[in-house]
Amino acid sequence: MLETAIEAASEAAKLLKKNFGSALNVNQATQHDIKLEIDELSQQLIARIILADYPDHCILGEESSAGNPRADVRWVVDPLDGTVNYFYGIPHYAVSIAAQERRGDDQWETVTGVVLEPELDELFATEKGKPAMLHGRPIHVSNRTQLSEAIVAIGISKSLDAMNRGVQDFGRMIYQVRKLRLTGSAALDTVCASSTAFGSGTLPQASSSLKTRAGASRARRRPNRIRSTCECGTGKSRSTNSDWRRCKHLCLCGSHQHSCIPLCDRW
Repeated sequence: MLETAIEAASEAAKLLKKNFGSALNVNQATQHDIKLEIDELSQQLIARIILADYPDHCILGEESSAGNPRADVRWVVDPLDGTVNYFYGIPHYAVSIAAQERRGDDQWETVTGVVLEPELDELFATEKGKPAMLHGRPIHVSNRTQLSEAIVAIGISKSLDAMNRGVQDFGRMIYQVRKLRLTGSAALDTVCASSTAFGSGTLPQASSSLKTRAGASRARRRPNRIRSTCECGTGKSRSTNSDWRRCKHLCLCGSHQHSCIPLCDRW
């Protein structure tokens, strides 16, 4: 499945790069988000390639779904992560594709993950049981162990509640780390967890699972290095966001919305 994921991501990346900086058709625009026609075209291209190889599989996409909804394998696709960046001519966006196998009625395990950054032509990929790779070479996380030395990426979602919480997170974290960054691409923030591509951490704030699934698969291939201690004293920070928010330091709580993943050394 990895070869199919790479082919689909590569073809979508070609489409996105060809149209980057050109006049774009906007399908929908809100105060804090934009949906482009190119999003849909990219997803349709990815779906055609995947379903040509695996016609019985399901496609769960950012823009739509396709294939067999009862399949035991589904592909989680974000055809253009960083749409707002793309629309404004900021060359920081990605194609994110993951394949998941059913492990129960509503339980899925990610077995393949690919994130491709078209402008830098950087291909991040992994398979279950194998190391995370960048252009076919094994990659690793940072050796930093102190949060004070970290560069942390934080993503803020679109709802009013998410924005308010994101601002609180930003204000709390900025005094504890070297730098905070809002890059506009949750997939790229997450894949940097297992490469020499960022600084030291990411704090995805209510990011869509479609945007982070492939990257999270790669992050799990690399052990976390920064082990900040939860100071809430309850241990509940490992499972609930409310307890996480009482902690003074950044907790590796494993929560879907507030997980910290150490990144690496390029920044």
